[in-house]
Parts: sequence; structure tokens; C-alpha cells
Amino acid sequence: MALKYFRWLTIVFVIGGLFSAFRLGLDRGFEHTIGAESYGRIGFATCAAITDLAHHGPGGYICNHIVETVLTYAGLTGDVQALAALSTKYPDNLRDQTLIDNAIKKAVSFPITPAHTQIRGAGSDDIGMVDFVKLAFTLFGYNLRSLYLTYFAFFSASLLAFFLAFRDLPAYLATLAVAVFAHLALFSSALFDFTPYTFGTVTNPRFLNAIATIPGLHIAFSMMTNIRIDWQRAILVAFQASIVVFAISIRSVAIWVPFGLTILGTALWLSRRSPRSLWPLGMLLGIWVVHAVYIIHVLNPIYTRMGGTAAHTIWHSIYYSLQVHPNWTTKYGESHRHATGDNQPWAGAENYLSRHPMQKGDVPLYFDDGYPNYIGMENYVRSAFFEFARNDPKFVIETFLIYKPRELLLLTGKYFMDAVYLKGFAIWLWCGLAGVLIVFFAGHRVELIELLKVSSLVTGALFASIVPLLITVPMISDNLFVLMICTGLWIVLLCAVLVRYTVLLLHRQASAPATHDQATTDFRSDVARETHT
Repeated sequence: MALKYFRWLTIVFVIGGLFSAFRLGLDRGFEHTIGAESYGRIGFATCAAITDLAHHGPGGYICNHIVETVLTYAGLTGDVQALAALSTKYPDNLRDQTLIDNAIKKAVSFPITPAHTQIRGAGSDDIGMVDFVKLAFTLFGYNLRSLYLTYFAFFSASLLAFFLAFRDLPAYLATLAVAVFAHLALFSSALFDFTPYTFGTVTNPRFLNAIATIPGLHIAFSMMTNIRIDWQRAILVAFQASIVVFAISIRSVAIWVPFGLTILGTALWLSRRSPRSLWPLGMLLGIWVVHAVYIIHVLNPIYTRMGGTAAHTIWHSIYYSLQVHPNWTTKYGESHRHATGDNQPWAGAENYLSRHPMQKGDVPLYFDDGYPNYIGMENYVRSAFFEFARNDPKFVIETFLIYKPRELLLLTGKYFMDAVYLKGFAIWLWCGLAGVLIVFFAGHRVELIELLKVSSLVTGALFASIVPLLITVPMISDNLFVLMICTGLWIVLLCAVLVRYTVLLLHRQASAPATHDQATTDFRSDVARETHT
């Protein structure tokens, strides 16, 4: 199969897989759903976006109290009484597009006066979701569907940039096509069921960081090719790097992308001793620094006054993960007042302060009005964790080396087995794609070797995506997406190798009898000559 035909077939399958995912998302109601456990984050992001865009607020990732109140009493909430007044209940309200769209429109049109100055920040949540919602409202209007359309705008744009960069490299195009079908498989899985423990929709902030996966692979492949920088490659890499940085601002766990790329860059530097492979990584880190400086510059001062972190807390998550240990409740539940979930780290910080009282000038854990200080919490939870580790190192080691990996493995295995069970038209699309890939790579030895390199790199990306989850809280994130891509590539690779060597073996066996017959004929001729002589 010629490269040009392979490229066109890849385009067909990528477009088919992308359209199928979009259609499947609509069939499952993703465009009018807010994740059952993410309404707080979506609510704040919606409030901040409306405060900034519709009411020209002070900016800096803040939410106007009046706008938030309107959203709450119009249905974007989990408050029982507010929902009862609307003749609905949680979480049914989060799948009622009419209700949520009306809430957004009411918040947009509500008259905000200069007297309405009470605002708040995001506390300890990542603030990138505010930018995502602002972009969605700007592009597609003030409605819930705009979030779904914006997700696909990002995903499609990253696919296009990837294709433009690697359209002449079959192994990389195969990765792109497999990634699109891994994405489709996730859409049909139980991972997006509407429950408190699953995403419910692709616009759930816990899944949105998956938009960094294709850009991350783009940057990694740009480093692998070791090609000199030019303006076209630079623009494409800068675009993909911007998406990675944006994804990190939405969900900090996407930090695995620069982490994995740094490891790859180190390996390439040690093997090639040339900085030419590192310019894509340098571009990513440069854009990341610029974004961080921008956030520092525009962040509203209320974050400093109210102890907000404007990013997901790390030590809170690390201490939280101690609950994964099966003996946590029996051994330490009482000392933490049987606090569970996000309340457990706060109880740990309070216990630490009971043993180590604050000194003059220390950051408080709570302000005078009882409002939590997230900066103080992060400091004291970190100290509490290290004290805990010194007092019971066996418990900590078991948590991080046994129970957290086991929990992550069980969660991943559960949703992976469901995702690989393709349904309907997706089965035929995947079979067609797999057939094309296997036939092409089985017939091209050099490209088969490249596919082996690509599959190995994606395997490394899988391990990189797991690291943040093992450090903080074991949960399903874009690690499942990377696992699906990795699995698809290895299936294609192994099948192509099997087909190639099966064909070679059959050719050899077919040529063996002919060689034997020729030898017999030659022998008989020699005997005849000897007899004649």
C-alpha cells in the first residue's frame, strides 16, 4: 500500500471516529449534563465567566456573590431547598438543559449595580475552568451546550495540528488514528455514566485535562524526529504546548505531560548529545512560565486576602490519600473525629496545631470569621503528613506502595474492560482501521520498526500519566485514555509482525519444493551423463 493511499485512509478513519464520538456524546446527553460531583466547580466557573463577560467585573478569576446567588436559586446547585422551590431535585437538575440554560440567562441579565461588590475566589480549586467557560460562552453563546462544543473544538484542533506536522510519517499517523478510536471507546464506556463516582460528561473538569494527551504526544514526537526548527513546526508546537498549559490550569494532574517530556528530553540528550531534540520541550516550558507570570499578574487580590491558592492543593490530596489504607478508620478514624473525604486533611491539620500551637505571625488555619485559609491548611497538612510518616512509616509505605497502586489498578481495570468492549458502528470502524494499519505495516519493515518505537514511547507516557495519581489520589483520569492508545498500538504492532512473518514463512515453504525438484532434476542429469560415459 502506497503512503498516499495510507494517508487518505487514515484521514477517513480519523474523521469517522471523531464524528462518531461527537454523535455518541449527543446520544448520551453529554451536551446538557453537568457531572454529579462537579457542579461546584462548574458553578464557580460559570459565575466567574458571567461576572467577567456579562457584568464587566474586576476580573482575576472571581465570582460575584449576586451572580452566584442567582445561579443557585435558578437551579445550578445541589441545595435541596432551592431545588425544591423549582420542583426538581439533585442530581436531576444537572441533566435538565432548559433549567441550567435559564439559570445562566438569568445570571447574565440580572442587573448588577456598583453596590454589589461582594466577591469570592476559587479557594483551592484550579482556575483554568473559568477560562474554558469564558471561551465557550464567547464562541457559542451563554448556554450549557457551548461547553461540549468547545471541548470538541480543542480536541479537533489538536488532531489537525498533529496531522499537519506528521502527515508524511505513517507510524505517527497510526498513533493519531488509534487515539481517535481510543477516545471513541471511552465515550461509550461506563466512565461517563451519570453517577457521583463517574464523569457524566466530557466537560467534567476531572476529564478535561485529557485534551493535553494529543498535544503531549505531538511534542514528544517532535523531539523524537530530531528535525531542525522552522516556523511551521514552531507554530504547531507552540499551539499544542498552549493546550497542554491550559489543560494543566484546568486540572493540575495534567502535569504528567511536562514531567514525561522532561524525562524523554533527558534520555534524548544523553543518547544524542545534541540540543536539537529539546527545542519543543523548551517551547512548552517557556509558554508555561509565561502563563504562570500572567496568572500572578491578573489574579485578583482577594485570593491573597482570603487564603486562596488558585490551584489544586497538593498536600491536601496526599494526606487525603491515607484513607485508601484499609486500616485507616480503625487505627486513625477516632483521632481525626471520624472525618472523611475532604474533611479528613482539615482534621489532620487541626490535630497538628493542637500539638504544635501557632506562634505569632504564623498563617492561620481559619480566619476570624471561620472562613478556611487554604494556604494555611496546605502548610499545616504538609507538616502533619511528615509527622505522621515519622510516627508510623509502615502505614505510609503500605499506603503508597501497596494500597494506592492496587486501588488505581482495580479502578483502571474496571473501566478499561468496559471501554474495550466496543458497540455498534464503532466495532466496524475499528476493524477497518486495524485491518488497514496491519496490512500497511506488515508490508513495510522500516515503518514497522518506527511503529515499535512509537508504541514504546506511548508506553512510557502511560507510566508518566500514572505518577501524579500514585502521589496524590488514585483515580481515573487521562491515564485511561493513554492506556487505550497504548493497547491499540501494541495490538496493531503485534498483529503486523505476526502477519509479516507468517507471509515470509509461507513464501519460504512455497519455494522449498521447487528447489527440491530442481535438485532432483540436476541429480538425474548427472547420473545419465555418468551412465553414458
